[in-house]
Parts: sequence; structure tokens; C-alpha cells
Amino acid sequence: MTAIRRDADIHDTHTPERVAEKLILEGYRRWCAWIVTRDDFHWEVTKRHFVSALGNRDGSYALGLFAEFATRLKLSTQRSLFSRPCNCESLCFQEVLLLGLLSGIQHDDGTAVALCLDGITGNSNHDELYPASEALAQFLYASEKEFFPIPANTIKSVITETISTNTIQ
Repeated sequence: MTAIRRDADIHDTHTPERVAEKLILEGYRRWCAWIVTRDDFHWEVTKRHFVSALGNRDGSYALGLFAEFATRLKLSTQRSLFSRPCNCESLCFQEVLLLGLLSGIQHDDGTAVALCLDGITGNSNHDELYPASEALAQFLYASEKEFFPIPANTIKSVITETISTNTIQ
């Protein structure tokens, strides 16, 4: 029996079929860690994941799109940004909304996209975040990295539950 390392690569046995979600979750978590620590190790690991999943050229391009998405996220939100630790198996509220946003774009679910944008930014000004989100989601889709669909009613339930309990189960 082989033990799974907690810092396993994206293609290890830990849900390899959900590559799009892993790229975004680990990228977002490592970006948040980089904001706190300013340790370039987090970007190096993120780049390794993108290149491993998409190849050198497409991985580097997708990483650039992700960096633009992360920058626009930080500039667009009126809320504090939160994340779970790297390699954590559960999701925080903002991570659910980020995945819902990119999934909604890929699956043409405008209601889910609007709910996620409002929940992420805390306002109705999505002029900077949406184009960066769309570019990233569409490039991943074109690279055959599709997000699992997250219906708008599921997003609405997560938002409602989080507001009433302040946690996600």
C-alpha cells in the first residue's frame, strides 16, 4: 500500500479527474499564502502544478491568466480574502464561490456567475473581475480542463447557509 503524500503533485492519486478544481484551489491557496509570507516557493509550486497539468507552453500561459485573475480578485473585492491551508480537503466560502464562478462561466450559467461575483466582491461592480475570470475559465475549457457544474441553486444554498451559520459544513 502506497501512502499519499500531503504535498502530492496534481497527477497523484488524489482526485486527478478534477484537475481544473485542483489547479484553481491550490493556485488560490498558494497565492493567499504568498500574500502573507512573500515566499516565492508558493508561486513555484503553483507553476509546477499548471505546467504538469497543461504542458510547458499552455501551463505557463494559464498561470499568467490565473495571476491576472488573482490580481483582479484582490482589486475587485470589498471583503477580506480567506482560504483554507494548501492541500486541505475542505473548502471555505470564498473557495466555493471561486469554483462556482469559473464553473458557471464554463457551463453558461449566468445566474450562478452573478451570485458568485456578488458574493466574492460584495458589490455589483464586476468590470475587472469578470473578464479575467472568463479568460481563465475559457482557456481551461479549451485545454479540456472542465469544472464540475455547480448549479445556481447550490450556490444560493451555500450563500444562505453561510450567512445564517457563518460556516460551511
